[in-house]
Amino acid sequence: MLVNAVFLGLATGMVVAIPVGPAAIESIRWTITKGFRKGILVVIGALTVDALDAILLNFGLLNWLENNGPFKAIFWMASGAATFYIGYRGINTDPTVNLKDQGEVFQKKAVFNHPSLTGFVIAFSYPMTHFAWFTFSTTFIRYWHDKGGLTYGTFVASMLLGMFTTLATINYLASKGRRIIKYKENNRLEEVLPYIIAFLGAIFFIKGFIHFCFICPIFF
Repeated sequence: MLVNAVFLGLATGMVVAIPVGPAAIESIRWTITKGFRKGILVVIGALTVDALDAILLNFGLLNWLENNGPFKAIFWMASGAATFYIGYRGINTDPTVNLKDQGEVFQKKAVFNHPSLTGFVIAFSYPMTHFAWFTFSTTFIRYWHDKGGLTYGTFVASMLLGMFTTLATINYLASKGRRIIKYKENNRLEEVLPYIIAFLGAIFFIKGFIHFCFICPIFF
C-alpha cells in the first residue's frame, strides 16, 4: 500500500501542477530575472501552502470556509488584492536595472522581495489553491486518508514531490531560455508576466466582491 501511495502520489502531483497558476508564473519570472535558484525558492514557498492545506484537511477548516459564504467572499477579495499588488510591483520594476544590482537590492527590502515568502504569499492568497485541495478531499485524498495516517502522509508527501518536480522542470527550462537571452533584460516574457498576475488579482477581487454583494445585500 505504501509503494502504491508513493508512485500514485508522484504521478498525481506531476499532473495537477501542469496548469500553471500565479505562484508558478511568479517563480518563472524570478528565474528569468534573478536565476534558477531564486525561482526554485518561490516554488518551495508556494508548495508550503499546499502542505499546510493538506494538514488543515484533517481538521476540516477548508470545509468550514467553503460552507461560510461571507468569509469565502472576503477571502477572495483579500486574495485578489494581495495578488494584484504583487503583479503591480512587477509592472513598476525598472526594466533598466542591472540584474545583479536587483539581486542585491531585493535582499534589503520587504517580505515580497524574498523568494520563498513571495511564493508562500501568492499561493496562500490564490483561492483556487485551497479550493483545489477541498476538491481533492472529496475524491482521491479521502481515499488515501481513510487508509490511515502513515499512508495518507506518504501519499501527500509524494504528491508534493511530484508537484515540485513539474515546477522545477518548468523553471529549469525557463533558466535555459534565460541564458540564451540573458543580455536582453527587457525581454517580452519578463514584461508580460506581471500583467498576467495583476489581471488574475483583479479577477479574484471582482469575483469575491460580487459574491459578497449577493450574500450580504444589507451592506449595499
